Amino acid sequence: MRKRVLTIFVGLLMLGLPLSACSVDTPTAGLDQSISFPPGQSCAIAGEDLIIKFVGVVSDSRCPEGVQCIWAGEVMVQLEINSGGEKTKFYMVKRGAGGDAVADFGIYKFSFNVTPYPAAGTEITKDQYRLLLTVSKA
Repeated sequence: MRKRVLTIFVGLLMLGLPLSACSVDTPTAGLDQSISFPPGQSCAIAGEDLIIKFVGVVSDSRCPEGVQCIWAGEVMVQLEINSGGEKTKFYMVKRGAGGDAVADFGIYKFSFNVTPYPAAGTEITKDQYRLLLTVSKA
């Protein structure tokens, strides 16, 4: 009897693991729809087997507003992409201050920007960053 109860308990626990691994707070965006999310948060792409987690900003050397620089600088972000049950670390780089940058991942195209943009005399903390992302088919 004890063995049967233990087996049932372990079975129920295993069934619950995939459910608890998915965050109820994970927003969903459709293809060609923009979404903004902070470091540490994931976004599911509706109708696609694709979940993108914005791990954080790896480096930010963009020339601050109000400063004259000889180089526009760049911002690099790290993503964790879950597609087809496989997790992949993916890095994207946006140079300068212009519009969105584009990165390709398999059959997808990521158009992205990172806010806020640096300003002279202010420091951006890691939790202030937001990734503005639009996913489309390449």
